[in-house]
Amino acid sequence: MESMAESLFNRVEITLQTCLADSNLRLDDIYGVEVVGGSTRIPAIKQLIEKVFRKTPSTTLNQDEAVARGCALQCAMLSPAFKVREFSITDVQPYSIRLVWQDESGQEGDMEVFPKNHQVPFSKMLTFYRREPFTLQAQYTDPASFPDPIIGNYTIQKIAPGPEGECQKVKVKVRVNLHGLFTIASATLTEKKEAVEEPAENMETEEKQKNSGEGDAAAQGENQKTPEQEGAPDQKMETDKPAEGAPPAKNEGGEKKVKNVMKTVELPINEVSKSHSATEMNNLVEREAQMVQADKLENERINAKNAVEEYVYDIRGRIYEELEKYISEGDREKLGLMLEDTENWLYEDGEDCKKQVYLDKLTELKKHGEPIKDRKREREELPRAFESLLSSIQLARKATEQFRSGEEKYSHLEAAQVEKVEKAITEKQEWVDKNMGASASTPLHVNLPISANQVKSEKGTFEALVNPIINKPKPKPKVEEPPPAEKKEGEEDKNAGEQTNGPKNNEQQQSSEKPTEPMDVD
Repeated sequence: MESMAESLFNRVEITLQTCLADSNLRLDDIYGVEVVGGSTRIPAIKQLIEKVFRKTPSTTLNQDEAVARGCALQCAMLSPAFKVREFSITDVQPYSIRLVWQDESGQEGDMEVFPKNHQVPFSKMLTFYRREPFTLQAQYTDPASFPDPIIGNYTIQKIAPGPEGECQKVKVKVRVNLHGLFTIASATLTEKKEAVEEPAENMETEEKQKNSGEGDAAAQGENQKTPEQEGAPDQKMETDKPAEGAPPAKNEGGEKKVKNVMKTVELPINEVSKSHSATEMNNLVEREAQMVQADKLENERINAKNAVEEYVYDIRGRIYEELEKYISEGDREKLGLMLEDTENWLYEDGEDCKKQVYLDKLTELKKHGEPIKDRKREREELPRAFESLLSSIQLARKATEQFRSGEEKYSHLEAAQVEKVEKAITEKQEWVDKNMGASASTPLHVNLPISANQVKSEKGTFEALVNPIINKPKPKPKVEEPPPAEKKEGEEDKNAGEQTNGPKNNEQQQSSEKPTEPMDVD
């Protein structure tokens, strides 16, 4: 195998040598080599790594574990609770990129803007002096690596000479994004504009003229300016433009000053690159969405097929082991043949069926297999359900016996209600005995005449009838009030006098505090 793949191994060795040379590292600078992946772990590749780097490669991580370790280290660096050695990973551009253009004299100029292994993402600002639009052509420096090294042509438009015919200063921002794709992000032109600056005394003079003759309050307003008034001269200086051909106006406060203001103008860029058009991109995105949906449907189809296969293997193994006694011999043979036919169908005619076909096949199998599982489950749950119902009957019977024996705990119950409980106990006990006998005489491979859920329902009905009667709380005993204490004859007279004098005094006090009402005089 190694002799057949010798040419591929040579390419791997050349790649490793190139990687070592481009890193500008000595072999002594390399601490370890970690191999992450599947095919890179084969012995021949590991031997090449050891030959080039003089280190035995480590294979302790797979791809997911490598990502998890990097995330854990990054979190530890951000956390104040851990101290780890700082580290960073820098993405680089594997191919060098240069720009080619023509200067004002028509001669060709070029510059390598992003050398090989340059950091990405990265942006650079280039300055050109031009009187008219010009074109920049981006291309890969090494034409041997690409059949067509040209990336694209970018024309910077709307450039005109300056007022005196001089060259304009054009700044072009070039960028390589995170994916290594080159683009010209923006182009700007810096222009000089003249703006008129008004002296600060103007505002005070206008304020005085406006507020003249308004008294002391107006005089006080002359010396106090709001923040908006203070900012007004600056805003005029940036935005107001003098009228063409008109000399700067004079004012009482002084002359207007002309100030040069630098203004940045965005220039349009006409891009002609090898990329897809907007229509082509939309079509590709739509195709991708269709492929995603097709993958989803295919995944659902495969899951349905696997579900049929799993059910075949599961039931076929269990009907001869734990489910053997819950199915008759004839039914077992019939189901076994059905499972075998389904398995053969899966690997022949049923290899590439639709999802619904597999779902229908699984439903048909469950129609014969699930009743066997249900019989086994009922045989295990029914005894526990009967035991729980008998426990409730026993508790109710014990309560009625204590009532008949005169226990204080149940002495407050009515005899008619207790008879109702005793009747319910008798009926439920007969029902339990009858169904337990029928269940015990039913063969294991036949469905039981009653289910565990029915027994649980009977228990709920019985307890709803019995529990409110036997758990009825005893009434609280009545507390008799003590008779009123006898009073002596003198105390009665004294209290009577207090009662007699009290209201009178109150009336006198109210009458003394009541103000005199005014009287109407005819």
